Amino acid sequence: MQLRCAIAASVPAPRLLELKTVETLHATSLQDIDFIDNAKASATYRREVTQVLIRRSLQQLKVF
Repeated sequence: MQLRCAIAASVPAPRLLELKTVETLHATSLQDIDFIDNAKASATYRREVTQVLIRRSLQQLKVF
């Protein structure tokens, strides 16, 4: 099964992620994306929160 997830507000331009497993999310998907770093939140924080939100969404869908 393949899922797609869009990231928009935390990055300079909207990105579409294609996820095959949760490990894919952790290993490669978000590491290749340049997150915005400003006074409201650091790029590291945005990356970590994005991982958490995607993981929770997948758990609610009971996909992984």
